Amino acid sequence: RNTDGSQFFPPDQMAWFLAKDREVFEGGQQVDFEETFWNAKLQQNRQGHTFKRPVYDEQGRPHLLICLTLDITDKRHSEEELRSTEQRLRSMYEMTSLGLALTDMSGQYLEFNQAFERICGYTREELNRLDYWALTPKEYADQEAEQLASLQAHGRYGPYEKEYIRKDGRRIPLRLNGVLVRGADGRDCI
Repeated sequence: RNTDGSQFFPPDQMAWFLAKDREVFEGGQQVDFEETFWNAKLQQNRQGHTFKRPVYDEQGRPHLLICLTLDITDKRHSEEELRSTEQRLRSMYEMTSLGLALTDMSGQYLEFNQAFERICGYTREELNRLDYWALTPKEYADQEAEQLASLQAHGRYGPYEKEYIRKDGRRIPLRLNGVLVRGADGRDCI
């Protein structure tokens, strides 16, 4: 039984669907796009990613249309929640008075907040060229090895008291805690 779908969708959405069908037939090639559609069972609009492709007859003319719509509503909601959470965490990260830094396993700074810059006395650009070891006095080498062993064994170290050498040459006492984290690229970081 042929149907144009008008018993399932509101008139404005049905007009949109038919316009897209005409676009596929006239262009003779697949289109894919995101759209809003009415879900009668749920009684709500949903977000979809739709693929429409023509099927050709023996003369090479499009005469049927294959349409597949994937409901991406929950995915879009999750993405929006994630963006919101990231924004809140980023704000807290930047606004805290605690110095926070992310390094790779060799100690190269990957990310740090403004409080960390103030503690060290270096600008963002300068810290991007430095590593953890440039700020660590040499006499902490044995204690650093113990902390890294703890990190490898337990996934964390500290609290650990030491000093950093600031840009102006003064030493500043610190209490550090570290945790092993896996980056999006699969690399371990501290």
